[in-house]
Amino acid sequence: LSDRVCFSGQELIHMESGEMKIIKYVRIGDKIKAIKIAQWDKGKSTRDGSSSGSDSGNKKEEMVVEMGISTIIAIPHDRNDHRALFHEISTKMGHNIRVTADHVIPSYIHSSSASSSFVNTLAQDVLVGSFLIIEDGELDEGISNNAVISYGLYSVIPEDFGSYVNVSGIAASPFAVSHIALS
Repeated sequence: LSDRVCFSGQELIHMESGEMKIIKYVRIGDKIKAIKIAQWDKGKSTRDGSSSGSDSGNKKEEMVVEMGISTIIAIPHDRNDHRALFHEISTKMGHNIRVTADHVIPSYIHSSSASSSFVNTLAQDVLVGSFLIIEDGELDEGISNNAVISYGLYSVIPEDFGSYVNVSGIAASPFAVSHIALS
């Protein structure tokens, strides 16, 4: 089994045109749908830095998802059929992604007893019940995270390193553990 960090070779990338392309056919220069996430604390300031006031001391974190287009500038792996262990993460609305354990998936943990927050989570640590960002910028509840064997190790790198890639309908970092340091 390979220990590289990537997406399974069967994953689909959402292209600017609306077409879904199998990841192994994506090329440098292709334009893909990308997702950016901004988060701020309402009780402190707005994204532009101006004061938003306070809700009686009740601070609520808000997440803003921005959809955009980004150009692919690098493809780290040649076409391959490497056998590897992946995490297959599925959502309530039927989205599924196969990604290696140390790949980063943005997730939103909602809790009534603790503060809710957006976090970059390793695929192996995505919890059932956490919310994942899907292709339209909405949240979809994760219903399973299972280890599976699959084939092909691929990744695509967009020009905007802060963007997440829309992989099989789920926002995912183009990077593994290192994306945590970038965010």
